[in-house]
Amino acid sequence: MPDAEPETSNSNSDMIQYSSKAKRGKSALPGNVKPVLQLLEQDLRETNGKPYGRGWDSLGEVVTDQGETAMHCHLTYRFVAVWKLLLQAGKVVCRFLYVGSREKSPY
Repeated sequence: MPDAEPETSNSNSDMIQYSSKAKRGKSALPGNVKPVLQLLEQDLRETNGKPYGRGWDSLGEVVTDQGETAMHCHLTYRFVAVWKLLLQAGKVVCRFLYVGSREKSPY
């Protein structure tokens, strides 16, 4: 999946990246959902991308439409986030593939 330059968070210990599609979805989220995504980012940094036991609704692995194994959870009833765990230079990178409505999610 070709993408433009990834958006990276300010954290040096672990990186959060967004594909161009996920970046567009993030910016289109309603104001009340954006803080929930920020909490997910924080939990992903603290748990190396697998925030089990932290109360995320429907957290688990999915297979995307492209056949990739990824993680996902519901931010709210209507909105979901899908991310892939990568290992880059010995560090876990959480790369969001999709952020948006669950009706249009890629799985």
